[in-house]
Amino acid sequence: MVACAGPALLGQAPATVPFYGEIIGSGASGRTLYATTGPGYFKSIDDGATWSPVYVTEAGVAQPDFAAFAVDPLNDSTLYLATSPDEGALWKSTNAGLTWRKANAGLPAASPVTQSYLLIANNGAIYLRIDTAIYKSRDGGETWTKLGAALPLGNSRAFDINRGTPSQMFYAVGGTVWKSTDEGASWRAMVTLQTGFSGISCIATEPAFPDVVYVCVSGGGNPILNGVHTSTNGGSSFTAPTLAVQPTRLLTDHVGGGTLYTAGSTGTICRSQSRGVTFNCIPGTAWVPAVNPTSTRPAYVERRNSNILHVNATVGAARTAAMYRTLDGGQTFRPLQGLARVTFAQTALSMAVAPDVSATVPLAVSVVAVDHCTLLHAGTRANERRRSARISAMITKNDRSS
Repeated sequence: MVACAGPALLGQAPATVPFYGEIIGSGASGRTLYATTGPGYFKSIDDGATWSPVYVTEAGVAQPDFAAFAVDPLNDSTLYLATSPDEGALWKSTNAGLTWRKANAGLPAASPVTQSYLLIANNGAIYLRIDTAIYKSRDGGETWTKLGAALPLGNSRAFDINRGTPSQMFYAVGGTVWKSTDEGASWRAMVTLQTGFSGISCIATEPAFPDVVYVCVSGGGNPILNGVHTSTNGGSSFTAPTLAVQPTRLLTDHVGGGTLYTAGSTGTICRSQSRGVTFNCIPGTAWVPAVNPTSTRPAYVERRNSNILHVNATVGAARTAAMYRTLDGGQTFRPLQGLARVTFAQTALSMAVAPDVSATVPLAVSVVAVDHCTLLHAGTRANERRRSARISAMITKNDRSS
């Protein structure tokens, strides 16, 4: 989120305030970063030092809810934002976020969404999951085709498509891992793991090694089951965890170099370079300063350098939210301390009034003065739309002789 002291007045220079969000994408160089704060979107072109708001729709109104985000690996200027169908389902920008348009031909027009997934495969195809349905685009999101039948047995968030072999998809419900080898046209139950009462909470694949699959179990009744389970035979069987953690997210590198990140059970970040066989968990002393975070969440691995990982963390007794980054594969973590530019979300329109010079003319002016911080701090989307300042002005023109 952005901590705000209050909106600036028109004509004043925009204020800058500390920025906190979750990194969701980057350009090829790594200096351009994209982040979401929940109800808002931001962009940095200087490696996170400063941030500016990105408006998907009209500035000054609530932006589409965040579901998933992707940067085209072949063209950094092309961005995709997945949201709920009633907010457009998918938005596309071809100028690095300056302007956006809907790219949803063939997608559902209006329905609630609880699970979403967006992937640009190595072959250029785009895959979008909306709850239990999977859609594919072969033309950069211009048109979409629904693939196969609905996902089996419910609406779990544990889902992944292999970036290098996109015909191969994995899905987990409860403790059962399901697999499709024909882009979701059919599904086969591979194995059921003993997971206690929680089931499988996340799943990830290796782009260069389609037979390598990771699933995570956390919160199970048997602590021995908690951790990252690994399969090297396409999900036919899984080895028991070698790291006793309660992972809630798994991140693999984009090119399939065998790097895997997850969060440790004591607020640390754990990295494997052996496809889940062994992990190296970084102690709190590696965080500069040594903050010993109480919780961490891997947010984003840089596309072309898996040694760069962005992390969201809570630190200290007050559980302050903070953004951290490692440039050396997790050996050290330093805070990503950037500033956000706070501006009015809608600029005022110029107005010319030429009443009779001898008349006093009352002019009611309604000025939408919602700054981006107001949008971020609003509790609900309805509140976001209502938080505007209405200014009633009286323009008086006295007689020329007075």
